[in-house]
Amino acid sequence: MDGFRTRWIAVSVLLVLAACATTTAALNLHLGGQVIDLGRFLKDHPLAPQQNIRVDLIGTGETSSVHVVQVRDSEAPHVHANHDLRVVVLRGRGTLVIGHRKIRAGVGSVFEIERGTRHYFVNAGPRPAAALATFTPPYDGSDMAPAPD
Repeated sequence: MDGFRTRWIAVSVLLVLAACATTTAALNLHLGGQVIDLGRFLKDHPLAPQQNIRVDLIGTGETSSVHVVQVRDSEAPHVHANHDLRVVVLRGRGTLVIGHRKIRAGVGSVFEIERGTRHYFVNAGPRPAAALATFTPPYDGSDMAPAPD
């Protein structure tokens, strides 16, 4: 009876632990008829050890472009004079400064940044933060100007 009881308790504990385990939502981007697994993309495209920021183009359409941005420490304050920007935090946490407002950002946070608005992100987590950034119109990397205080 003791062996049966021990096994029953062990199985019960495992079932309780399995029921309490959290699941991670799939980070899938549906873009131009294809599905991009953003979790896999981040694993396959990590920051290099000495790299502070990495920006990868995911796709470009007629009216916008989609990028994955990873930040180890922080961005320098900057503006995009001709592009509106929507940011969705995929991983990590930190502070997004938009104009003179400091806003806490975490997974699932969504931000709209109008063209010409000074902004930057400061990572507060132990590993690089990541975000999905959509630029309107499509961004070619040339519309970024420093915007110090």
